[in-house]
Amino acid sequence: MKLTPLLLAIWMTGTILWAQPANTLAVIDAGGRPATSVNYSQISSISTMSHNVAQAAGANVTSKTGFIGQICKVNGLALTTSLVQLPELQSVRLLPFATLDDGSLLAIPSITLPENAVAYAATSSWLAVTTDGFATAAAVYQTERGVLSGATWNGFTATLQPSLTILNTDPDNFAPYALDSVDDAWQVQFFGLNNVLNGRGDFDADGDGTSNLLEWSAGTDPLDAGSRLAVTTSTAQPDGSFVLTFSSIVGRSYLIERSTTLSSGSWIVIATVQATSDTTLFTDASPPSGAAFYRLKPVMP
Repeated sequence: MKLTPLLLAIWMTGTILWAQPANTLAVIDAGGRPATSVNYSQISSISTMSHNVAQAAGANVTSKTGFIGQICKVNGLALTTSLVQLPELQSVRLLPFATLDDGSLLAIPSITLPENAVAYAATSSWLAVTTDGFATAAAVYQTERGVLSGATWNGFTATLQPSLTILNTDPDNFAPYALDSVDDAWQVQFFGLNNVLNGRGDFDADGDGTSNLLEWSAGTDPLDAGSRLAVTTSTAQPDGSFVLTFSSIVGRSYLIERSTTLSSGSWIVIATVQATSDTTLFTDASPPSGAAFYRLKPVMP
């Protein structure tokens, strides 16, 4: 019976002590009035007590009973991705962020209420974007840079930053020229994006007897019948050697073959020559006695 009055007296008259760090609030407020300091505001209710509010990065932090958070305003939308060098036919997730008025970013959940959902749209034909933000690169005929996507959210719009680069990892997978052994970029250069009739590798677009595949490997113009790989001169020398000259493409390689009978199995490669100018000279230092025939083949790039 003596213990209860003692405890009651302590509750009525006791003093509560605590350490008070710099720039914190230590207020006992029984009237529900706000208290402020340089960086903090405290909104209390009757008979509540607040103390030791931790230092936060930046100003404008508010504390209520059971809550502390940063006062900020959403002022825009940002769209980015974790992979900016995207191989063709591969996918990457687009990452939406709300931009805040203090310069920070707040991630927007991938699953949101319909009224808060992010709407994505591709702004390039080389990219397809799903409603949940997965971007898939198309097959390209050359590496494509500056590929963008866009998004809208709560009235804000954004474009992908940084923009994507779609890497051309397979030179022969671009429709309609795919899988014909010819470089897609070369076909687009001469025939456009969709000329399947004239641009396929097995077609002879200029009617000079040389297929597009051989025109590409030789470095000649598939639309000019006068542009073809050919021996321009062939001359026997006094020392017994034989000299060939032919038009060539700098950096390309060519096979020199020789036969004495012209039969299909008699051709042998006697040299591989890499061109250093638009005209190449080759000397056969030891030609066979009697008749000899030569032919020229481009090495596939």
